Amino acid sequence: MADGTFYEELLPSAIKHEHESLYTQKPSPRSAIKHSPRYLYDRCTSKELRAFVRARGLEDPYPRGLTLKYTYVRLLELADRSPAAFRFLDLPPEVRKLVYKELLGRLAPAKNYTQILRTCQLLCREATDVLYSSSPALCLIQTDETFPADRNYLTVHVLHHKFHKQEARHGQPIAYDALWPAFLTRIRHIRLSIHLHGRTEEAGHLKFSIGLRFMKIALKRLSMLLADKHEVKKLEISFMMHPAPKASIKDEDVRQAMSPLRQLRELKTFTLVGDVPEGLSDSISQTVTSTD
Repeated sequence: MADGTFYEELLPSAIKHEHESLYTQKPSPRSAIKHSPRYLYDRCTSKELRAFVRARGLEDPYPRGLTLKYTYVRLLELADRSPAAFRFLDLPPEVRKLVYKELLGRLAPAKNYTQILRTCQLLCREATDVLYSSSPALCLIQTDETFPADRNYLTVHVLHHKFHKQEARHGQPIAYDALWPAFLTRIRHIRLSIHLHGRTEEAGHLKFSIGLRFMKIALKRLSMLLADKHEVKKLEISFMMHPAPKASIKDEDVRQAMSPLRQLRELKTFTLVGDVPEGLSDSISQTVTSTD
């Protein structure tokens, strides 16, 4: 996940609510200490703590210049625990936006605190804009032509503030009309991982025909979704075939499967890496980042 790659084993097993945190993460003791108010107060000087006390309208026990750091820390901690400390919506909008970015602007969606979206409608509207603009969506297109009984045959996953999936095992249909969630049109940054698992025929040649065909359909549906109006500015694609393709896989087959990407427009950044023909990434990038 550190490199932005979508791994299936990281997916949550169940989600109770669309704005529920996707993962239950217990912070390490060291992390909890570093983010505790006491730790932050201890790093401040006595003068800074006195300024905090006065800014919050608290009574300064040493107004004539004497400063005791411990007393100020204790006073601030008591104020922090007060149930009527302040109303969050009374904060200036720019301050609330900083809070939203801290909670929802993580590069890894699993580390976003999406529970804040459930507090009230006004806060949800404000925070959602930050969520869509700051946190990337991790997407996956995966096919498996080895036909194992216990694995999905066709897969599309999207992981952001909620988890979207379309899956089908061999012999089952997949809902092509609902491959991609509508909220992708509001995302600024999309990271797409494509994994095709080929099968070996008697002649020993790897076959990715079904995978390439499904990938083309999935990319076409994605391009259609983003055709009219979207906020996507950055699209990163990683394309891998497993095992590594041999001479039986022609560059032209991959080019044709990637062709729907050329329908995209108004992107600022486009990257395509992995098992792709030479020059294909630059060719598509020139098309999708064009302002014409």
